[in-house]
Amino acid sequence: MAVADFCTTAELLTYMRSDATGIDATTSGLAITAASDAIRNATNRPFELQTTAQDRYFTIKYAYSSNLGALAYWYPWPGVFPFSSLSASLPPPMLEVDDFFLTNQTIGQITVTDTINATTYTPTQGWPFNAAAEGKPYTQLVFAQGVTLPTGEGQLKVNAKWGWVTVPTTIKNACLLQAARYVKRRDSPAGIQGIDQIGGVLRVTQRLDGDIAAMLSSGLRRWWGAV
Repeated sequence: MAVADFCTTAELLTYMRSDATGIDATTSGLAITAASDAIRNATNRPFELQTTAQDRYFTIKYAYSSNLGALAYWYPWPGVFPFSSLSASLPPPMLEVDDFFLTNQTIGQITVTDTINATTYTPTQGWPFNAAAEGKPYTQLVFAQGVTLPTGEGQLKVNAKWGWVTVPTTIKNACLLQAARYVKRRDSPAGIQGIDQIGGVLRVTQRLDGDIAAMLSSGLRRWWGAV
């Protein structure tokens, strides 16, 4: 699924008002695409728009240990033991997937298939459980207690309508601000922003703009970790 820019040239020119004088479509388009890419990298989210269902491949992560006491201590629910004989009494497994909404689809329409033996699994819920009420995407699929999923890399094929229903307003605003900054950089290709009160040179830094950082920290960044 192709990713799209988070704002249009017309929106950027309106946002910049008088500062937009002399900005051509090519310059604004490049700035918007660069800003959209920067936001995707900063948030770990593509903010793609939900369209038709498509297959994607994922790997279930179980907590492994020979010490059951340590495993229970370090991996509380939804961590589960990889032993099918114990699975009936353990918490339901959860499969981390890409962002999805239960808009224009139901949880029952999302299919999970073992690519090796074609066994199918039906998720029962999306997680976080209150994502819909908060206007946020689901990021994991929850299965019934007792289900044991295969652990091969990319062995689980999930068919769903991925992505967001709309681009969040905060993300569009962040894109407009960042794109406007990129456009203005053409007037300072050497990276000089100006002169301070005592005559010192102000240079562009790699730090994210404070307002943009605040926007992207408003629950829109997706955190990833490895175990």
